[in-house]
Amino acid sequence: MDIIYLSYGDDVKNHYRTYYSILTFQNNNLSFNGKIKIFTTDEGFYEALPKVDICKFDGIRVQDDIKKYGFFHFFKLDLLRSQKDTFMFVDSDTFFLSDISDLLDNIQPGHAVMFQKEYLLKENPFYRVYLDGIHHLIQPDTVMYNSGVIGIHKKDIPLIGDALPITRNILDKKKVHTAEQLALSAVLQKRLKITEACRHMIHYWNRKDYYDPKIKKIVDQHKQQDNRENNIEKEKNK
Repeated sequence: MDIIYLSYGDDVKNHYRTYYSILTFQNNNLSFNGKIKIFTTDEGFYEALPKVDICKFDGIRVQDDIKKYGFFHFFKLDLLRSQKDTFMFVDSDTFFLSDISDLLDNIQPGHAVMFQKEYLLKENPFYRVYLDGIHHLIQPDTVMYNSGVIGIHKKDIPLIGDALPITRNILDKKKVHTAEQLALSAVLQKRLKITEACRHMIHYWNRKDYYDPKIKKIVDQHKQQDNRENNIEKEKNK
């Protein structure tokens, strides 16, 4: 089982959020014996984090999609479809409240995890408008799930690839920031039973301005403590 994060770009706030989310995962899941992987464009930022695999990320396979649509969540889809092992992907703007062992146990063949149910598409006026013309891809009775968490068994990973062309179709019709979330919701619920992760964690996508200063302070303190410990260790080894 891999816990996966994706943090890219020049906005250091994304890296602070990722760092903090990982700290809260580690503090609440002491018995977790899988891997934590960070796919990032700033490998040095995470050097003070213990017990993580820091992986270089370039997203080269979807550069044409990025250029055409200006939609950066293609990076997320590309990363997830390339995984080989069972995983739970976690957005950076999250933090954990509890142990998630029981949640991870739900990630089995035919069973997936997403963050939270949001609404039926046919009950949302905005989506009713732009679904006209793509009902062959997404049915009005589809449930929109928040994709801040996505847990998939390795046998079901090929389904992620099915969301790519649907995302393109949605964006061809309307530039909507939840296109990948809608595509994933439609594909996964059609084939898999979905469990919600929201009782274990907070996804503060709409409150970043509130949390960012607090997170920066905590992460900076953690990095400073790590530097002090490293300096002490160096002195001992002289």
